[in-house]
Amino acid sequence: MKIGWYTHHIENEPKESERGSVTRDGLFTGRFAGGAEMSDYEYRLQAPVGFEIEIVTPYTFDTHDIHQFDSIVVTGTDAFTDQQLFRLSEYEPFVFVHHLQTPRSSLDALISGSRLFVTHTPAHMARELSWSKPRKTAQVLSYFDTSKCHDHLDKKPFALWAAREHPLKGKLKAHAWAAQAGYEFKALSNVPRDQVLDAMARCEWFVHLPLAFESECRAVMEAVLSGCQIHTNDNVGITSIEDWQDADYLRHMIDKAGSTFWNLVRQ
Repeated sequence: MKIGWYTHHIENEPKESERGSVTRDGLFTGRFAGGAEMSDYEYRLQAPVGFEIEIVTPYTFDTHDIHQFDSIVVTGTDAFTDQQLFRLSEYEPFVFVHHLQTPRSSLDALISGSRLFVTHTPAHMARELSWSKPRKTAQVLSYFDTSKCHDHLDKKPFALWAAREHPLKGKLKAHAWAAQAGYEFKALSNVPRDQVLDAMARCEWFVHLPLAFESECRAVMEAVLSGCQIHTNDNVGITSIEDWQDADYLRHMIDKAGSTFWNLVRQ
């Protein structure tokens, strides 16, 4: 089966820096600009045998014949023009959005015309259903390698915050909570993921108090799997999943997310 994967959530392209070393553009240093790019990449790696995927971006849209694809998958909408979204809506696409959408007529047409509209969590879906009318909906978590998350058991009494440096990520609120609760506060941003996971394995608390809604929040999921106690708020979508703080249950949901995603694409 040939899949046309329409998105702007793609890996950062390496480039030569002025010092001659390889660097990557993006909001984060590293291979991915954010969680959406990472999730898309991991889903594609989980594609069943016999699935051929061709990525189409807003900038290569006109260079691809949409009729060559057996199935259309749309995982990013923001950068596509209204004309492009209206065109995609005519082919009963599988539409999966990673973050809150900005309502517009072309996006409404895309969602209404989709054979299946998918978000990560019920909380995110509820927000999109306040303005759109898809025919059928589903949710699936991001897939990632859960074996990289460990609980060292010998937890240290400190509270960890780990996110990119942005006012909406709630770093100041997290610091204030830690101080009030009597915990040492540690903040990590723009560091290798292994360093974040190692800190999660050792900390007693993970604190994430974003000021804006996040569809899922992979960091909170990783902290649960690492045995942390979690202090968060309703802006974190994963909290709308029943039993989300049960590490064994959450691990099971993540481990099967790749196959769940592709089973939904097949529908």
